[in-house]
Amino acid sequence: MFQSRTHTCNELRLENAGEQVRIVGWMENVREVGQNFAFVVVRDFYGTTQVVIETEDMMKVVKALNKESTIAVEGTVRERASKNPKLPTGDIEVVPTKIEVLGRCRYNELPFEINRSRDADEALRLKYRYLDLRNPAVKQNIILRCQVVAALRAAMTAHGFLEITTPILTASSPEGARDYLVPARKHPGKFYALPQAPQQFKQLLMTAGFDRYFQIAPCFRDEDARGDRSPGEFYQLDMEMAFATQDDVFAVLEDVLPPIFAKYGKYNIASEAPFRRISYRDAMETYGSDKPDLRIDLTVQDMTALVAGSDFAPFAAGNTVKAVVVPDCTMARKAIDKLCADVEVQAGSKPYWFKVDEQGNFAGGIAKFLTDKTAEITAALGLKPGCFVGVTLGRFIPERFNSAIEKGIALCVFYIGLDGVLAGSDTLVAILSMVLGVILGELLDLDGRIHALGDWVERRFAKKQSKTSISEGFVNASLLFCVGAMAIMGALDSGLTGDHATLYAKSTLDGITSIVYGSTMGAGVALSGVAVFLYQGLITLCASFIAPFLSEVVIAEMKCVGSLLIIGLSFNMLGMTKIKVMNYVPAVFFPILLCTFM
Repeated sequence: MFQSRTHTCNELRLENAGEQVRIVGWMENVREVGQNFAFVVVRDFYGTTQVVIETEDMMKVVKALNKESTIAVEGTVRERASKNPKLPTGDIEVVPTKIEVLGRCRYNELPFEINRSRDADEALRLKYRYLDLRNPAVKQNIILRCQVVAALRAAMTAHGFLEITTPILTASSPEGARDYLVPARKHPGKFYALPQAPQQFKQLLMTAGFDRYFQIAPCFRDEDARGDRSPGEFYQLDMEMAFATQDDVFAVLEDVLPPIFAKYGKYNIASEAPFRRISYRDAMETYGSDKPDLRIDLTVQDMTALVAGSDFAPFAAGNTVKAVVVPDCTMARKAIDKLCADVEVQAGSKPYWFKVDEQGNFAGGIAKFLTDKTAEITAALGLKPGCFVGVTLGRFIPERFNSAIEKGIALCVFYIGLDGVLAGSDTLVAILSMVLGVILGELLDLDGRIHALGDWVERRFAKKQSKTSISEGFVNASLLFCVGAMAIMGALDSGLTGDHATLYAKSTLDGITSIVYGSTMGAGVALSGVAVFLYQGLITLCASFIAPFLSEVVIAEMKCVGSLLIIGLSFNMLGMTKIKVMNYVPAVFFPILLCTFM
């Protein structure tokens, strides 16, 4: 019982027939069917009730009002002649004896229809938010949130968690998003920050001895809006447990969340305990996301091998190619272009696409680059007419990892070179060998010749449309693998003394480096393997023939000079210098002459 009304607009039923009642709400609609006969729908927070106007006096009151005016209706409940089973109050109606106007709507026309406010412009909805919230569909979202939050609080409390409200004004701390700053009145020039999450506070609680904490926590982040999040702030179930393992946390959530999903979720199937565990790698390989929506039956398929050798430049650049197949897709070209634009913004890389027409042929997008592999791709991806295939690509090893690994290898190369330099004992021999060697190397232009060889390989083997630089990959990898004392001295040690330790170390570094270079430079890296085989094999064979003529001193000085080249190569890898190391290679062999005649 309410003081201003006897019942709500969703409360009256057939058993209330004959009762005198008072209901209060907004006049949602008026349907006139005669001079003094009309149906009025009154709506409040709880629902609607039909009011039947049958007298001239009541008709005058109703005609003088605009829709959404606030009224109080006193009258008698009676059974409807024609019932409406779709409404909870569809069996009854109210015949008024008095209609009191509590608030008159001044406008003949509202900015939008209340029950269709979701179709209106968003800016207009926000301007007239109080009208938008009268829409039962919009209102239900707020009711649902209230119910879910109440259920969460009850469940967490039942599991021994203590709800604690953490501070809103705090000091700024480095987190993943921008802070909202609030000027401190008593401290000019200084600011409070709104918390991005109560992370630090809940850790303090654990340190203080609070065993289990939770909060429906507001999080403030100065970032752009998302599809599932309003800009600026959102709320989350925040929790912390002391002396707990990962499985302990899972056990609580698996007990708390499924009943709430089952009761308030929009889908017939809710997650049940135990939750499905998916490794990060499996999630990325299968769904392309570390937070996949398992309600959507779309998976990622690898088609790297299927497009190998394609004339399409992005496919030929050493990228990993992934595809998502959408069956029975009816999207128009305009919708596809918009989807691809959205994906490019979200993923940071350009997506591609093609469709399968009624004849089973590929059409649209990149279809022209795949015509020679239609049958193979169709069989591998399970394509049928009407399928839409979205394609994206990227490096197997992210660029930031490539750079870090390359620099790490460069430091290892520097260490190996430094160790070899200490093998030498005659500084003069090393200096003269480097001077004479680089003069000979510059005269022969060894660096230019190896680049010319790479360019010839590219012209001979590269596809016309490919943007992949086989020359770059071949030259860089060949220089890295062949040039320097590790290659030369490893082969010499193997041929002269039978000691393969240096070659083993070099092969390990080459293996790691080839993976990194292969992901960024493509097929040219593989071709360098031929150069490495011929280069080191030839040195090893030659070394076995000249072994009787070389002393330990000569070998030591050759190792010293070669190690200097290794150090120079490491400087190049770190970006510190641009030494043409190839032109210094002859210096490795000058200690043979200098040690003989000096």
